[in-house]
Amino acid sequence: MPKKRILICDDELGIRESIKAYLDEGYELSIATNGQEAINTVTEKEFDLLIIDIKMPIMDGLEAIRQIKNLKPEQKIIVLTGYETTSIAEEAARQGVNAYLTKPIGKEKLRKAVAEIIK
Repeated sequence: MPKKRILICDDELGIRESIKAYLDEGYELSIATNGQEAINTVTEKEFDLLIIDIKMPIMDGLEAIRQIKNLKPEQKIIVLTGYETTSIAEEAARQGVNAYLTKPIGKEKLRKAVAEIIK
C-alpha cells in the first residue's frame, strides 16, 4: 500500500524538522517554506494532507489556504500555528480546514490528528 503524502509548510526549519521527525514513519513527506511554495507544490503534486503555518513571509498561510481550496476544494488541511487567536481560528474554519492546532505541538497530538484526518 502506498504511503500517504503530506506537505509540511512552515518557514521555521526547527518546526519543519520536528514535524518530519514526528511523522517520518509511514508517510511520504514534502516541504514548503512559505504559502506561495505550498500552492506551487500542491498544484504540481497530489497530497493527502497539508500541514501549514499561518505567519510566514512572502504569503501567509490563510491566503495560501484560500488559493489552495479554490484549486482543490477537497484538500485536507491542518493549521499549525504559534498564534492562537479567535479571528485566525474562525477564518481557518471558514476556509474549511480539518484541524487547528497550536505550537508547540506534541508528537502524539500531531500523530493522532493526522491519523484521524487521513485514515
